[in-house]
Amino acid sequence: MTNKERAAYDSAMARAIEVGVPEHLASGLGLYLVKGIEPGGFLMAVLENDLMEAFARADINSRAGMFELTKFLYNDTPGNCHGSREAVMAWMKQGGEGENYVNR
Repeated sequence: MTNKERAAYDSAMARAIEVGVPEHLASGLGLYLVKGIEPGGFLMAVLENDLMEAFARADINSRAGMFELTKFLYNDTPGNCHGSREAVMAWMKQGGEGENYVNR
């Protein structure tokens, strides 16, 4: 990861935590947003807008932070990085936004 990508990653993580996303999800979310790295099953389900799968995969802390996570995705991330399986696959294929990622 370049220094600029690291700064973008740190910014994404900090903003996620600031708005209440559970800390244990912030790293995977940051790597997904900046580098397009596939996150764990719970985050994938949330990103793909699969509510039933997300709740099935959520631990108690993830479940408690579901509102904050979806609010972060809606308000602070590019609209084309979530919402459907196709959107998520395309985001990962392009490798995220790299150093160009900024919280919206």
